[in-house]
Amino acid sequence: MTDFPRRPGIHRRVAPETEQRYVLALPEGVGNPPALPLVLVLHYAWPGRIPPYYGEDLLANIVWPALRDLGAIMIAPDCLQSDWSNPDSEAEVNHLLDVVAHAYPVDRDRTIVTGYSLGGQGTWYMAARNQQRFVAALPMAAVVPRQATEARWTIPLYVIHSAADELVPIEPTRQAVQQLHRQGAQVELVVLDRVTHFETGRYFRPLRDAVPWIRQVWN
Repeated sequence: MTDFPRRPGIHRRVAPETEQRYVLALPEGVGNPPALPLVLVLHYAWPGRIPPYYGEDLLANIVWPALRDLGAIMIAPDCLQSDWSNPDSEAEVNHLLDVVAHAYPVDRDRTIVTGYSLGGQGTWYMAARNQQRFVAALPMAAVVPRQATEARWTIPLYVIHSAADELVPIEPTRQAVQQLHRQGAQVELVVLDRVTHFETGRYFRPLRDAVPWIRQVWN
């Protein structure tokens, strides 16, 4: 399944060569210039082998409706490795981004990455190591990996985390954001109240509230 749909909506696809499953969301006007923004969406964890097209839940229920006004192409791959924060996952995601950018008119100056929990950690990791590919990163409810605090950031970050997160405590995230501020990075931390880690749907509104910030970054 290597043909690329042109009609708006959400589609399940398989990447050529790697056979990586991914979910593709296309906005209105995808077949016409000018080039469109792109949002990479990294899904959260699953206990054991993930079911096919696992990224569709996060994409279809949170990211796509929250960021729909951006008129962006969105892709949510299935993680083929144990997590997103390793060189193999990085290579697979970068290959998929190249495939999609070849098939559609993607604006590389308006390409961002976001993810939740394990996917948020992957967002930190992917963005830190591929700042030439993304113009902004929006990790949600995520552990901050070492690579992120050691990186020299040239792109801005919009971090969303809940003070009531019982699985991923907010304090290490606060400390990481403070450290990055001291290093001169552009980091905004949005703190939610009374939202537990598994109330993923309650991240819809704060992600939607990030749309003006994203537009400002693109300008």
